[in-house]
Amino acid sequence: MSERETEFEVRRLLLAVDTAGATVSTFAAAANLASRFGAELVGLFLEDTRLLRAATLSTSRYVSPLVRGGDLDLSSIEAELRALAARTRSALAVAASAAGVAWSFSVHRGEPSEEVGKIAGPGDIVVVGDRKSTRLNSSHTDISRMPSSA
Repeated sequence: MSERETEFEVRRLLLAVDTAGATVSTFAAAANLASRFGAELVGLFLEDTRLLRAATLSTSRYVSPLVRGGDLDLSSIEAELRALAARTRSALAVAASAAGVAWSFSVHRGEPSEEVGKIAGPGDIVVVGDRKSTRLNSSHTDISRMPSSA
């Protein structure tokens, strides 16, 4: 190995998902990558405190594919976040099982990039889940429409 090359052992692959969600293929790709590296797949569901603060404003309104839109209130938003986190956990479990990798899942509340920064460490790769993709869009299944059982 030359001076410029260093060995990097991947310990964990952190898949960060927020309220934008991710596709089933995103979970599968992350699980397969974790398998290739012999790493644990760690799902991080990130609840953005800015969204929760907005729920306390009397003028806030929302539109959601999961529930009928209307006044924004903290209890409704928290319930929707719990449901989305449960679906995210289920999708992660399915993908990890199919790839044969160890996995874990946790929910974190704060500013998303700060939360990921607190969790990530040496030997970690961070992947940001996203519903957008430039390839094979027709094969993507939106997890916001999946049941929340795991």
